[in-house]
Amino acid sequence: MKKMMICMLGMLAIVLGIALAVPASAQENTSVAGNITPYEGWLGPDNLFYGLKTALEKVDEERSPTADAKILKQIEHAEKRIAEAQAMEKKGNAWAVGKAMDKYKEKYDEINETIAKGVNETGLEHALLMVAKHKLVLERLINSSKMPEQAKAALQRALNNSVKAENAIERAAAEAKERAEEKKPEATNATKERKPERVETPETTPEVTPTQGKGEVGENTTEGGAGVGVDPKGVGAGRGR
Repeated sequence: MKKMMICMLGMLAIVLGIALAVPASAQENTSVAGNITPYEGWLGPDNLFYGLKTALEKVDEERSPTADAKILKQIEHAEKRIAEAQAMEKKGNAWAVGKAMDKYKEKYDEINETIAKGVNETGLEHALLMVAKHKLVLERLINSSKMPEQAKAALQRALNNSVKAENAIERAAAEAKERAEEKKPEATNATKERKPERVETPETTPEVTPTQGKGEVGENTTEGGAGVGVDPKGVGAGRGR
């Protein structure tokens, strides 16, 4: 009996892994700006194991190495909830639409918590683009004539939560930009401080060597009265004799 239970749990884990992986990869390539492809898997909000699916997604988010990586996963999972709601719209299952939107709201509450922990400017800008897309699709679903009226209240709550998240992301992005601007002058000053100063070589005065020997005949030296001079009178007197 125990072996049978273990085998059943193992098979369930494999099936859940395939269900989580295949639709995710399909939706990553088909989701474009202003459009989200409806969920095509079997593990939607009308499935008994839907809660296990969303729990495993949360485990994957918690294993993210950084807040930036975590918020990207959270937004991706929030987008899956919209895709599931679209699939349930086709089935006319208002209860399942509401369940998917309740999970969507929970995910955006978690996104706000991640933002509070600190996400860089690039991650926040990407998050803003994704939230803008979610808002467009939710508005379209609310106004859709095919959407059951009972589900529109849950869609409106999800849309309101998206607006709140968008405002929080915009504030966080503005703060991140201000911090980046403040760091720029500090980095510039640090670079200037590290710049080596120019070393000036002192000017050298050429050495003057004194003139060697006595002054020449006819040259009168004025220093201290010293020097050799020839009296012109004496020369003339000698010649006159």
